[in-house]
Amino acid sequence: GGGGGEGGTDSGPRDARVPACGDGILDPMEMCDDGNTATGDGCGDTCFRETYCGNGDMDPGERCDDGNNRSGDGCRADCLSDETCGNSIRDIAVGERCDDGNTMDGDGCSADCALVEGCGDGTMGTGEACDDGNTDPWDGCGADCQKEYSLIIDSLEIGGMSVGCDFSGDGDVDNSLARALGPGVDLINSMFLADAIANGDVMLLLSLLGLDDPAAISDPSLTVAWMQGVDTDMNPMNNFSGDADVLAARDAFNPDGTPTTSFASMITSRMLSGGPEDVVIPVMFIPLDVRQGRLHGTTRATSGEVSGLDDGLLCGAVPLGVFALLPNLIDMFGMGMSDPPCSEPEVPANMADILIGSTSIFGIRIGGVAPDVDLDGDGLESFEVARGMGCQAVVTACIDGDGTRVEGRDCTTDPRFEDGWSTGIPFTAVGVNIVGIEGAMMMPPGP
Repeated sequence: GGGGGEGGTDSGPRDARVPACGDGILDPMEMCDDGNTATGDGCGDTCFRETYCGNGDMDPGERCDDGNNRSGDGCRADCLSDETCGNSIRDIAVGERCDDGNTMDGDGCSADCALVEGCGDGTMGTGEACDDGNTDPWDGCGADCQKEYSLIIDSLEIGGMSVGCDFSGDGDVDNSLARALGPGVDLINSMFLADAIANGDVMLLLSLLGLDDPAAISDPSLTVAWMQGVDTDMNPMNNFSGDADVLAARDAFNPDGTPTTSFASMITSRMLSGGPEDVVIPVMFIPLDVRQGRLHGTTRATSGEVSGLDDGLLCGAVPLGVFALLPNLIDMFGMGMSDPPCSEPEVPANMADILIGSTSIFGIRIGGVAPDVDLDGDGLESFEVARGMGCQAVVTACIDGDGTRVEGRDCTTDPRFEDGWSTGIPFTAVGVNIVGIEGAMMMPPGP
């Protein structure tokens, strides 16, 4: 089905409302709208976020801000550590195994923070929870002589419209991806996610690094590594419960063995929270690139040690570019034949056209929802859409948050347009053993 409606071009919903900062509705060129124009509440009087990690400015309470939400590049993803040895923060993303606030040897932590002195000698020393005579990771006793605790995600799906986090600042849950996909959410979950997780086609691991409380009841600072795994016992029937061994796929690690993706996290009364951090979830040929990801969940313990995570939630924003590079999946999976595009009919519509411009599946409308999370910090972007009877609505022009206008059907693939659709991804996880980074490094990269 086509986009429907009248001929011509539009740039959004057709109503008489005049966009205004402070009306509680997120409009193009706004970063937030909390329903007022007060300052000092996180959303300023011009509807730009006042302070946040990743804006490139050193705001109060931050120790650094390099303009992104990734650890391991000299500024931790939450902007609370400059990832230097001697700052009293153990930065696992840069390979630190300890950090005692100085750069001297002989006090239990080496001058470069890369060695817990005495760990690996086979004798339990002060502060050690184990010592197996080596400093190899993923053998039950880590390179810091602390026990290793890992989980494997045993259920995961794209959540409905009521599942997610508040990105606009209006106090309500944001999940515009579910609103845009409509019934397509159930399709993606049933065709790609649920079975892929249950059968082990996609294995996602969480490793709780630097966990001081084995029961995971309370810990003010830990790192949750998010990794892709590979099954070692080739037995999908166990559904990857606690007795399954897994390797971590090679591309889950940097060359120095540190995890590629990790959330700076804390646990309070079993409530885990972490982020922001950018995460990629491999969903067959659709890699869900989740930006500014936030991690939440409730820890569960068995016999005094963490054994699972309930009510897990990953929320963030999937960038426009992910869908701009995907073909029209409506046609691909035989859910109906779309009409030719309303502009440049010889150029096929992509999924960004579908989500922004709208279409219908067996009479059910999907799409018509623009990205709602400003990922590049210049205000929310807007789009002009060509519509008409008997043709598929498609994007014909993109207007950046700073007012820059780019014409053409391919504007959605322009890297200047980075905003994304908010989403919430609920999951659960159970305890698992991870073995063999070294073996994983010799394996081909994961999908």
